[in-house]
Amino acid sequence: MSALSPLVALTSLNLHRCVKVTDEGVMALAPLSALTRLNLSGCNKVTDKGVTVIALLTALTDLNLDCCPKVTEKGVMALSPLTALTGLDLSSCQVTAKGLKALAALTGLIILNLHNCDKVGKGLKVLAPFTALTSLDLSGCDVTDEGLRSLATLSALTKLNLQSNNDLTNEMVNDLLGPLKALTSLDLANCDGRGDYRGCEGAASLAHWPREPFHKISMGG
Repeated sequence: MSALSPLVALTSLNLHRCVKVTDEGVMALAPLSALTRLNLSGCNKVTDKGVTVIALLTALTDLNLDCCPKVTEKGVMALSPLTALTGLDLSSCQVTAKGLKALAALTGLIILNLHNCDKVGKGLKVLAPFTALTSLDLSGCDVTDEGLRSLATLSALTKLNLQSNNDLTNEMVNDLLGPLKALTSLDLANCDGRGDYRGCEGAASLAHWPREPFHKISMGG
């Protein structure tokens, strides 16, 4: 990784599934101040210590930390200086609502992926500052009706993934859809657990919902 340090003109770096990358390796990226895109997905040795170095790369517009399970609330909070970000993937990181709240200054975010971040489902009101979001992935996040209600203010959303959230109810899913008039893609697959939303059975309750343009809806049953 130290060999990358002199490449100060780099604007994009993809290290997907480079499983030998450690925090020490990430530290070698500190001189790369021109980076706008950084993909560390699957680099499962990277921890909060490494993320504090990433936070120095303030030109970043796209950051992918998918499947970096050692990144915790502390690391997420450290990302707050990255106000140029438009895309952020924290899938399968140890994200909490407190960590997301610390990112309130990232108001330019357009894409946010929180797949399998099961500690955020009840604290989604912290997403309120992200009014520019057009794509939000909350699949596998243990989203409840209370959390879902908080999304109603994100009126720019065109793509919403709620797959594998087992506490959703028919009533709340219907109530949410009214304010989200820009939606073109909605994923409710495998939402058939403890709540009363039952995949294709729940889909019947959406039959009255006229919406144009609407390109894709996915529902498990």
